[in-house]
Parts: sequence; structure tokens; C-alpha cells
Amino acid sequence: GAGVDALRDAAAGGRNDDYTAWAESIAESGTRDDGEPIYIRPDWEIGGEWFPWTERAQADPEAYKEAFGQMADSFRSVDSDFQMVWDPAADRGDQTYLYPGDDVVDVIGQAHYFQREFQGDDPVAAFDMTVNGYEFGLAQIDAFAEEHGKAIAITELGASGDDAGAWFDEVQAWAAGQDNLAFVTVWYDGPESGYNGRDNPAAVAELLAEGVGGGTPFQSSEGTLIA
Repeated sequence: GAGVDALRDAAAGGRNDDYTAWAESIAESGTRDDGEPIYIRPDWEIGGEWFPWTERAQADPEAYKEAFGQMADSFRSVDSDFQMVWDPAADRGDQTYLYPGDDVVDVIGQAHYFQREFQGDDPVAAFDMTVNGYEFGLAQIDAFAEEHGKAIAITELGASGDDAGAWFDEVQAWAAGQDNLAFVTVWYDGPESGYNGRDNPAAVAELLAEGVGGGTPFQSSEGTLIA
């Protein structure tokens, strides 16, 4: 079930066997070196009404936070390399009322794209909006993460168009000033995904070659609290 009752069941530990099985499958996949972190991003872009998990989290925030904690504990019981990422939406107001807690969150992340329809065509101004133009954008999660002793991440990063490289330049300049950036994940999928990250492959290739934030790894895993 995908409703609030299922969320409350997860909060009470009813899905822990599933979480443990997922963690075991990931840990045994052989896709990383021992000791490397495995980032788990459940219920991404929380606060955004475009995903169903936001509605149930808003219906019972305490259940959402408890369910997140159950998932964190289950994954960590399998392997201490699992790192839990809390991922609030940037442009839907202050989401800190859904913060699951310092004991179960390792990284605070956010997804960001060069979105011309909302940010205009100037890549410099657009990225400044990403950092400073939202009530809970990059500047706010950075401050919140510092207050709570957490790393930050850009969990999805995408730009399209001829000047995508200029927007990526702004990302790199911002990242160079961060000392707590855990990872960045570049979105490289076609328009069927909802955002075309493939129409300027040269800009993406250059970004990947140069790295972000001193070679920050591009990796993450996603999941839902109640699948």
C-alpha cells in the first residue's frame, strides 16, 4: 500500500525485513570498493507535490520521520558504509519540519537543474537563484547542514542548451567554496525522463572530466520508504 497507513506501518517497523533485504542486495552487488560510502536517498525531493510520498509525509510528519529512521537503522545493521540522504525540495518552502533527525541522517541533499522556464536564460543568474533565490535552496540547506554537523550533496544536477557549460561553471565555482560536499550526481537522461540532460554531451563530459568540489564522486542510490 502507498497511503499513510502503510507509512505508519513502516514507522512501526513493519517494513524492516524489506529494508534489510534491499541493503543486503546492494551491499553484495560488488559495485564498490570496501569502505566506500553507499548513499541511500529515500523519498527524494520530499515536499514536492509531484511525488506521492510527499502527501503521506505531510499527512503524518512524525510517521515519515520514524519510517526514515527505521530504514536507516535497517540499512546500517547490514553495513556501516550506508549513508542516509535526506533530500528536500528547494522551491516548496521550509521543509525542516520533516527532518528525520541527526541520528538517522548523514547527508542533506537537493536536486537542481538549469530550468529556463522558471529561472530565465542567463546561466549565471539562474544558478544564483538555485543558491539564493529559494526559501530552502542551496544556501539554506548548507546552513542547516552546518548547524547539524552534516555533509551536503547535489543529488541531481542537470543543464541543457548551448550554454549548459556556463551553468556548470557556476556549479564548479560554488562547489570550490564548500568543505562539506559529499557527492554530486549528474543527470544524464533523455527528455522522456522529464528533463533532457543529453542535448549538450560535450558540456557534461567536460564537467565529469574536471569534477566538482575537488573530485567529489558522482554516485547515489535511491529508494522509497514504502515501495
